[in-house]
Amino acid sequence: MADVEHTPDMVAQYLLTLYANDKDMQKGLVKYFNSSPIACFDRITNRSIITKLNYTQSSWAWDGLRFYKYLRDGILHTKEINKDVNECPFSTKETGKEEWHIPYLYFAETIKEQFC
Repeated sequence: MADVEHTPDMVAQYLLTLYANDKDMQKGLVKYFNSSPIACFDRITNRSIITKLNYTQSSWAWDGLRFYKYLRDGILHTKEINKDVNECPFSTKETGKEEWHIPYLYFAETIKEQFC
């Protein structure tokens, strides 16, 4: 619980690191953080979203052997795992038809549309 107050800063730092090679995204993220300096977290209750998240993560991990790629010197490199999972496609139903997105790119498009 002691780390909960630092969670928003850790998320912001992670996003800035994730998009470190995209200058427009860096600017957009800074504007986004400044526009909403308070972070709120809530429990996900939408079963469709929970199912999609579980499916994406379990299909990415498959049988767990994939994690060995990220284990070096006894350390599991979770930032690398998160980055790779963010490149796994997911589908949404928009305007009545199924569309596929890459979370990493979809989030960047959204931030750039709103803040660049």
